[in-house]
Amino acid sequence: ITSEFRQQTRLLQECEKLKSDIKNYSTILNMAPYPIWQRDAELKIRYYNLAYGVIAEASDSTSDDAPELDRRARALAQNALATGEAKTERRH
Repeated sequence: ITSEFRQQTRLLQECEKLKSDIKNYSTILNMAPYPIWQRDAELKIRYYNLAYGVIAEASDSTSDDAPELDRRARALAQNALATGEAKTERRH
């Protein structure tokens, strides 16, 4: 039981550290003056920073129905997923 307790305690500490790291990284991303977002394997936006939220007029950066800034961004993501290569595009 003692070794199981130690292992459980260690896992809980690791979990707390990871939660803290996520919060710190989110804070850093939210300080960026430009939009940042992350898509999942289905190309849904799963995270976005405050700058993205302001532009998209979104209220919750963890929403399951995050708004798209434009359709070309989704098409670019689809192309990257299909080819397995990173894609970039400049827009003015």
